[in-house]
Amino acid sequence: MVAIGSKRATLVAALLATSGCAAMGPSREMVNVSQRMVIGFAPPASAATLEGDRGLRSALEHWEWGLDNVAACLESSGIEVRAVNADRVTIVSEGEHITVDIRPSPDGDGIGAYLVAPGEDARLMLLGMPSAFVHSLPGAAADTFHVAECCSDTNREMGFCSQR
Repeated sequence: MVAIGSKRATLVAALLATSGCAAMGPSREMVNVSQRMVIGFAPPASAATLEGDRGLRSALEHWEWGLDNVAACLESSGIEVRAVNADRVTIVSEGEHITVDIRPSPDGDGIGAYLVAPGEDARLMLLGMPSAFVHSLPGAAADTFHVAECCSDTNREMGFCSQR
């Protein structure tokens, strides 16, 4: 698990740290949620996989940029942002289990983020169109967590958040 914070984590470091998991078989991560949190999830990928699959590489780069953007706008709010590279992620919040099965896909399936808060329904944001995810994730955080810093003028103009 890689924590995203004020010092931006690099995609290469995160992927290389988990690349051994891909070679050893399926990897699993569990994230316990006791406060509001953004949990980014993506499949583990080896350096060789990324070298041979430019689509997946680009998708993972955009995923990281989206997480970096949301971490920057949430920094002063105390809301944690985590990146998880695993084949299966289990999110536990106040006794509820949300299981996300992650499958590598260059088109963004199986890559995204959950915005969670104890006692509330989790909000799922899939990568979809990677360049839009970079802006839509902070906009979703603005709406979900009511954090104005995440709703920039650019995000609002592009329709990614409704907060005024």
